[in-house]
Amino acid sequence: MPDLPGIEVATADNLPPIDDKIVVVVGDRELAERLGAAYMSDEEISKFIEFLKDELARAVLPA
Repeated sequence: MPDLPGIEVATADNLPPIDDKIVVVVGDRELAERLGAAYMSDEEISKFIEFLKDELARAVLPA
C-alpha cells in the first residue's frame, strides 16, 4: 500500500484505538464485521486510492 498522509496501516494483531476514526479493513471481512468497520478487497482499495489521488490532483492543480 502506498504511503499516504493521514492513512495509518495496522495489522489485526496490533490495532490502535479506532474510536472517532474511519476504519476500512482490507482483505479480512470477518475482522471488519467484528470491528463494525467497512471492508474492501485488495483490488477495491487499490482502485479507491487511485481515485483519491486523481481527485486530490484535480483539487490542488489549477485548471
